[in-house]
Parts: sequence; structure tokens; C-alpha cells
Amino acid sequence: MTTTSSTTTTGAALDSTADDGQYMQIVDPKYQHLFTKVSGILPFCEANVTTGREEQDLFEKINNPRNLDPPPPYKSALSKWSALILKGLVTAGIYPYVCWKIIPTGRWGFLYDNATGRWRFLKPGPHNIASILSVEYHEEPASKTPIQYGYISIVRVMQGHIGLATNNSEPELLMPGLHCRTSPSFNLLDTYPLHQEVIYANPITIFTVNTGTVRIGFQNGKIKIFVPGRYAINSSSFVPGPVITLQQLTQKLSNHTVLLDGGISLTVEGLVIYQVTQPAILCQLGVAANDLQHNHLELDRKLYKRMEADIEKVTKAEIARVFAGIHL
Repeated sequence: MTTTSSTTTTGAALDSTADDGQYMQIVDPKYQHLFTKVSGILPFCEANVTTGREEQDLFEKINNPRNLDPPPPYKSALSKWSALILKGLVTAGIYPYVCWKIIPTGRWGFLYDNATGRWRFLKPGPHNIASILSVEYHEEPASKTPIQYGYISIVRVMQGHIGLATNNSEPELLMPGLHCRTSPSFNLLDTYPLHQEVIYANPITIFTVNTGTVRIGFQNGKIKIFVPGRYAINSSSFVPGPVITLQQLTQKLSNHTVLLDGGISLTVEGLVIYQVTQPAILCQLGVAANDLQHNHLELDRKLYKRMEADIEKVTKAEIARVFAGIHL
């Protein structure tokens, strides 16, 4: 015997939590096409290397000591002596170490000089490197990202992506383009495509809600519901929760035995059709406080697993009640 039934979960209204005064429309037109709404102050960082003059900008930012943060270190005693010896030998017409480097187009050179304690950026072309103890030399394709040597970080963020980094323990959102930092405290976390469902690097959370779904979020222990769109939140108390689909779902019920009024048993197979219309209470019932220790994908699985188990229990109980009144 086969039956088909339909059920609907219960909960709070959709429009009650997504816009409660904490979430503001973006005003800056540069970012309107990226995010639907934001919460908190987002540390957007525009690219600081100009397209078309990348090598010139990098040369100025890396080779100019005034651009370093903090300033270049003092020379060690060994560096001072090696610099003095080298200066004396060159003055006497003796060149203890001469090396020609030719950097091809499309590649960049990076040179560490012990005499100054600084890195230098070398553009494509011939370079004469003369030093006694001095050189640590690296060469990289200009398209590589990231490039990191010592206190130098060069990060290229592609269009449609965003970079997450920290500088002096403060978060930075790197917008598309080429970024150069000359600070040992800069740390690139990663670059991510904006269409990725969740980008989570506390306190920054960026997530996308697709059409036909809502995402649950937890802010200071309270449930918030986010309708379709892309959101950016700067809050250490925000935790992204599971995604709940608002489309119709089905669940198969197989080999369920019921007992009729006359003592006859039947095996029932059924297809349950259900739809979530009020997700807030569903989430309250289905996600425990300790579940928030898991990532959002595990939360999705846990919520739907519990929901399917509850629907199966309710459906079996209802089928048993209906068939118990049938007498054959």
C-alpha cells in the first residue's frame, strides 16, 4: 500500500530579523555591486599599485626606505664591516664579487642586501650585483600571487575575488587589483571568490544567500534570518548558521509496518512532501548551542538530519493513527 502526505514546519516570520537597524544599505557606489548589505565598519583596502605602471610603483614602494613600516633595521656589526671592506676594495680597484643578472620581461627580481638590511625590487632588465657576503636573490613570475620575502608582500586579487588579511592584528579586505605591503606585521589569510557561500575569518564574515533559500545567523545568541543577497559583517559575535531551502522537499518512507483494527498488519510505503515556510523556530528546535562549534556545512547536515528524523517520526505516528481505525 502506498500513501502520499504533505506537511509544513513552523517558525517565526521571514522579514522580522534580517533588517533590524544593524544592517545598513551600502552607500559607497564603488561597493554597491558587491554587497547587498553590510554590518559594522568594513576595512576595505583599494589596490595601491596602479595598473599599467606596476613595476614603477613596486620599485618606489619597496626600494624607498621611507615607505617601510617599520623603518629598515640597523646594520649589524658584520654588515657594517662587510660594507666598509667592500667600499675599500672597490676604491682600490678590486672587485671581489660581481654578478650580472638579466631579468626577462614578465619576471621580477628580489634582492636582500646584508650591508643595508633591506630588500630591493629589481625590474626586468640587466642588473649588476656587487657585494661581499651580501646577496640573497630570488626571481618570480610577475603573475604569481602572493609573492612574499621578508617584510615584502605582493598580493594580486583577481576580479570577482576578495582578499582577507591582517595588518598589525587588524583585519583588511583587499579589493581587486595589485597590493604591496612593506610591513612584517602583514599576513595574508587567502583570496576567495565572492560567489563562495561563506568566507569566514573572525571577525569578518562574507556570505551569499541564493534564491530559494535563507541563511540562519547567530548574533549575540539571537537568531537572524538573511534573505537572498550577499552580506558582509564585521562582528566577533556573529556565527554563520545553516542554509535552509524554501522549496518543496520529499522524503521517502519505506517498509513501515502498521496494524489494522482487526489485527491485520500491512507494510506501508509513502512519499512525504513538505516545505519550510518559517525557518526561525525550525532552527531553534534543530540546532543546539554546542552545534555552533562546528562549521556551517556540518550545521547544514545536522539540521537536515534532525529534521528528516522528526518528519519520519511524525509521519509514522500519523499513519499508525489513521490505519488503526480501519477494520477489515
